[in-house]
Amino acid sequence: MDGDGVIRYFNKAAERVFGYTEHEILGRKLHDMMVSEKARMQYYRKLPVFSETGQCEVLGKTVELTGTRKDGSRFPLELSVSSFRINNKWHSAGTVRDITRRKQMEEQLRMTAITDELTGLFNRRGFFRLAEQQCKMAARTKRRMTLLYIDLNNMKSINDSLGHNAGDRALVDSAAILKKTFRESDILARIGGDEFAVFLTEHADADIDSIVIGNLRTNAGILNQEKNREYLLSFSIGSAHFDPALPCSAEALLLKADAAMYEDKKRYHDQYVSKPSWEEKRSHSRVAVINGYQASLDGNNGMIIKNISLGGICLITPETMPPDSEHEIKIVTPENEALVPHGKVVWSRHINNGSNDRYYETGLEFVRLNTDIENLLVKLIRDISVGS
Repeated sequence: MDGDGVIRYFNKAAERVFGYTEHEILGRKLHDMMVSEKARMQYYRKLPVFSETGQCEVLGKTVELTGTRKDGSRFPLELSVSSFRINNKWHSAGTVRDITRRKQMEEQLRMTAITDELTGLFNRRGFFRLAEQQCKMAARTKRRMTLLYIDLNNMKSINDSLGHNAGDRALVDSAAILKKTFRESDILARIGGDEFAVFLTEHADADIDSIVIGNLRTNAGILNQEKNREYLLSFSIGSAHFDPALPCSAEALLLKADAAMYEDKKRYHDQYVSKPSWEEKRSHSRVAVINGYQASLDGNNGMIIKNISLGGICLITPETMPPDSEHEIKIVTPENEALVPHGKVVWSRHINNGSNDRYYETGLEFVRLNTDIENLLVKLIRDISVGS
């Protein structure tokens, strides 16, 4: 460019970068065509100084700017400028490099630093970086917010019984449930091995805790109803509220929610996981069924229940059943109460009972049990135990 900012030379590489041909661009002012209006105004205010002295603030430096192509698209560029005189007039030479790819890589690295690789949620660092910003803004704008601390139940059991690949799938499934439950404006993070945090940044409803926690549990239940699931997902959840009248840090808020989560975890443990008494041990053992209980398999009545436990059921069937096939089992108690678990065939065989009768037994493992069915099974097995 000459001292007036008019383009006098434009090489093939510049054509590729900006989309103009040399014919289209020579004789025109670069700053009228390729830079933003703000940058253009700043440039023309300083142009007289350059035309007189050959000096400008970017001379001898490499700076990053935003350029505009012929099609109107904008892109990041790196610019190096030098000056020289021709025919006693100052000119400038700019070397431009399109740095779009570099910026993309920088953004990827930045996101990698704050993102959990397995789930795609924010990691602990990313969570606190964004949550602290929200706390400061909420204190200024007098906005209430809620933080949820969420722990995936039975993670160790999943890892121990099914392997760590299944454990990873459980974490990915949990992240999917969180994404389905919460809004895009909420901050979702995996902050530990099986622990998640959610910052509800738009606290609008007085009953927000019960609503969103209820939705979270509902969505987990929907996922648990899918066929051929290896494990069931459930969460222990604690909440804490940000009060702009008594502002605190995101870390302090997380500690409060963590304490509340452990209370919920204790309730879960006491209800489902605590060490059983002698009577409860019997309800978890295989119990022989004497009489009074009927079962149907996929709607076919007349199946005899040989024994049952919380893990599965053994039926007398009219024929062998294919392994790994899945069936609906309906059990009717003497009081005409019905429960309908699903079972997967583990084994099925002909039993020689010393007569000419064809006698078959089929063992089915219960699959995709939810809490309601588990509770009914516990009651059923206890009733059978007492009746025996």
